[in-house]
Amino acid sequence: MAVDFNCIENKNIDNVGGNNVYGDVGANILGTIRNHYHLVDAYRTCFPHHVATSWVSADGTVACRLDRFYVSASLKSHLAACMTPCAFSDHSAVEITLTLTRSSADADNGLDAYVGQSRSTNISGPFQVK
Repeated sequence: MAVDFNCIENKNIDNVGGNNVYGDVGANILGTIRNHYHLVDAYRTCFPHHVATSWVSADGTVACRLDRFYVSASLKSHLAACMTPCAFSDHSAVEITLTLTRSSADADNGLDAYVGQSRSTNISGPFQVK
């Protein structure tokens, strides 16, 4: 699940400047969805304590990590994530890499697409797939 959520989950590390009272409005609903579907924040999985932002206001006084990927918790060990500033947008490009390897269970489940060593898939956002 990837989108510009317009809310932050952790005021201490997902926000710089701005109004700390209202920045997390909606985060409780997002948390309920994450828990129900067993999703983890891809970037926070890789960088649990790093202060990071993906959006900055026009005057540069407020920055928040609004753009996020959520993936199944079962993929945590296969995950890498980064953010890259974008010159023509007020949002950074958020990118995740899933590295999947074939196991004997894959063959049993008909998942023969990952034959061989490993396969990486880069996904960038918002709304861009590489």
